[in-house]
Amino acid sequence: MKIRNGFVSNSSTASFIVNYMKIFPKDGTKMLSDKEIKKLEKYGFWKSWAAYPEQIDYSEHKKNPCQGDDFYSYVYEILCNELDIIEWLVKNNIPFTADCHYGQFSIIFKRDSKYVEVYKNLGKCMQMQCVENPAKAKCFKKISIDKIGDGYHI
Repeated sequence: MKIRNGFVSNSSTASFIVNYMKIFPKDGTKMLSDKEIKKLEKYGFWKSWAAYPEQIDYSEHKKNPCQGDDFYSYVYEILCNELDIIEWLVKNNIPFTADCHYGQFSIIFKRDSKYVEVYKNLGKCMQMQCVENPAKAKCFKKISIDKIGDGYHI
């Protein structure tokens, strides 16, 4: 059986979430500048009540769009080539959380960080039979933002 790890350019999904305001506790503190919001909207991100990537539902966005400041995040979904979005967000220093490759791993980037953090989601990997021995699985990796364009594997 062929097993893929890391970024792939086909047969993959990714969901991105960029927090617009603090959710817990919800105090109304905005976490994005107006300039960042315009960049996100121009790229194709949309407003959502989602608090984490697995909650993103594009069809709900079309049926019941968020209005005014009544939302938590800007979100984006893609079927392949998530590396392009990761590079764009990092280049623009926009913090994000993403679920990639059908939720097999999560990526977190914090504003002004020199690294992107990659966490293998063993539950999803086990469900898809991608990890034969969870006790020996390497579950965390820090990737320098200078190496993002090269792609990487976890």
